[in-house]
Amino acid sequence: MNNFSLEGEIVHLDSLRFTPAGLPVLGMRIKHQSKQSEAALSKTVNLEIEAVVIGKLTETGFKLGDKCLFHGFLEKRSLKSNQIIFHITQINK
Repeated sequence: MNNFSLEGEIVHLDSLRFTPAGLPVLGMRIKHQSKQSEAALSKTVNLEIEAVVIGKLTETGFKLGDKCLFHGFLEKRSLKSNQIIFHITQINK
């Protein structure tokens, strides 16, 4: 199963573009900061992940600085790439 959820802040928004099939695509970067517990130790986590929203969800009205809980799945950026991109399928603002 490939389910991924991340609470974070939008720190970069690309311009809206369209696939050859006419679907709207919006790229963004999400920043996450939290404290996690690992091996009975507290760990500070800071990361940024590239993400993409495709279809009707692009009409949500995203703005820089929006803090949301993002849900979706992870995928390779392309067939020839090993870079990961977060495909967002649901958002809780």
